[in-house]
Amino acid sequence: MRLIKCLLCAGSLLVLAGLSSLQAAAGPSFDADRKELEKISASAGAELHRGIQKFHEVLMYLALRDTLHATEAKAVALEHFNESVALFKKVSETAANRKIVYQPRDDREKEILSSFQARLKELDIAVPGTEKQLAELAVTVMTRHIHLLERSSFKATQADYPSLRKALRSQALLLDLGILSSMIWSLSANQPGGSG
Repeated sequence: MRLIKCLLCAGSLLVLAGLSSLQAAAGPSFDADRKELEKISASAGAELHRGIQKFHEVLMYLALRDTLHATEAKAVALEHFNESVALFKKVSETAANRKIVYQPRDDREKEILSSFQARLKELDIAVPGTEKQLAELAVTVMTRHIHLLERSSFKATQADYPSLRKALRSQALLLDLGILSSMIWSLSANQPGGSG
């Protein structure tokens, strides 16, 4: 049980750190000055964070050994994640097939591109070549996260540790790839010949 409490604390700190770094953009937000995408993307990001918030309730209830409320919170988290996917699908349907330009101009941009490529490699996802493909990343990664959570069941025992670890790792990758996608979108929009 002590490990569940540690996971709960670590997960909470991870989300707080992620949320504080994402205050300007709620998760993977494809807003590069395109108003038609901005509103849908912001709503999708908000649903993502509602799902993450509910998943942290799962962790809280597991720490309290309340599996009934943990299961209920998981179901609500999945509802929010599914709504986020539906909204991100609208973003990807609306996004243009404009080429993404990957030409970092300084060390900061090189680090962003390197981190983005590393996350994609870790998830075995090809580097997107267009805005539409970049927007589809949110759908792909969110869907994988949903499937992972759907396959997990929690009993408030040590048997939960592997599933909890996978869920928290998936969540961390999701948040990191989300902000990196937003950064790549913005960098490409600001490049000559880019999507902007």
